[in-house]
Amino acid sequence: MSRKQPDAPPEIKPKDDGRITEERRYRLITPLFGGGVTPGEADPVTVVRGTEVRGYLRFWWRATRGGQFGGDLEKMKNREEEIWGSMAAKDRPGPSQVTVSVVLRNGGTPFQAADRYGAKISNIGDVKSVDSYAAFPLRESKNAKVLEGVEFDIEVRFPSDCEKDVLAALWAWETFGGIGARTRRGFGALHCTHRAGKAVEAPAVEKMHEAVEQGLKNHVDDGPWPRGVAHLVVPLRLALAPASGSNDSISAWRHLIGKLRSFRQLRSKSGTSSFGRSEWPEPDQIRRITGDWKKPTHAPVHLVQKFPRGQFGLPIIFAFKDTDESLGDPAKSTLRAANSNRFASRLILRPLACRGGRSVGLAAILAGPADPPGGYVLETSDHVLHLVEVKLDTVTDAPFEPLNGQTDVLRSFLDYLK
Repeated sequence: MSRKQPDAPPEIKPKDDGRITEERRYRLITPLFGGGVTPGEADPVTVVRGTEVRGYLRFWWRATRGGQFGGDLEKMKNREEEIWGSMAAKDRPGPSQVTVSVVLRNGGTPFQAADRYGAKISNIGDVKSVDSYAAFPLRESKNAKVLEGVEFDIEVRFPSDCEKDVLAALWAWETFGGIGARTRRGFGALHCTHRAGKAVEAPAVEKMHEAVEQGLKNHVDDGPWPRGVAHLVVPLRLALAPASGSNDSISAWRHLIGKLRSFRQLRSKSGTSSFGRSEWPEPDQIRRITGDWKKPTHAPVHLVQKFPRGQFGLPIIFAFKDTDESLGDPAKSTLRAANSNRFASRLILRPLACRGGRSVGLAAILAGPADPPGGYVLETSDHVLHLVEVKLDTVTDAPFEPLNGQTDVLRSFLDYLK
């Protein structure tokens, strides 16, 4: 006697909760610096974390969408917490409406550091490293490692009424941001290779500037922004260099960092040598403040008595050559924010991958707070704090070669790239 087959279980249909899923794949086109529990090191287990990505997206949401509240900081924060969550408290929105999950496809391999002649060295932060100017925080590390070849997928889920907010944050993060530490100096730069499982075609080199500008128009609000919030604007001060593109992202990145280094370290020529005194006023102003200098050859002569390179971000450590210090020049001193040690640079430098395996370097200036609260101080070797000025007020403040009359140091650097 045949047995009756059991009824098939009812089909369970996924509930339509009004949420959108955005899937993207990213490849890092520059080394990953830090991002782990130990400062300066990548996490050995979880190289990229969903909470970390959501934190980046939250920042870039403020930078793109924070201008829709008429400059009202409280309104912006309320909307931010509605989307991205808040600490559990009475009358607060609670958990984030945006969930981010990460699948690591390639955890990366140690990046091989090299000196300026191409020879292999162990530490990317070493003074001999071709990348030492960007990686200087690793200079004293004995086992400094940064990773290359990191690739991962993300799945971002969010309510449909947050779609414009999340897409703006994703675009800004992958265009101007990155993963890990020192992303504003190009480490951990992202390239989106796939979206919803389909390959994404990068713009051609000659179309990249137009593509960035179109993205700004599509995703950035008109403002005004609340006071103190760093943000993107339309039009944005940016430059692409080299304009014709490079063969790879590392070359484009090194081109940018090399230009920054030469701009910030420009020296006057002394006879047939280019290693004369700095064209910048800070060394002489430190000599004035401390009353120390190598006599008689290093008496302060620069007309400007300010620290304009503070606009590149803080802290900045000023160290004279050991031989000059032993003959009277000042000991090591630090320019920093009066109320804290750090103040993030508004200058973003990173490569952008273009069609055909080529790349260009992007240099852009974030709008927002140009100076730290409380101003700037110089901490000298005896730990005494001296209140100092950074801003160049008039053209007469900037007659020296790096600026050529331009009072905005960051904008002058963009001009220098062209």
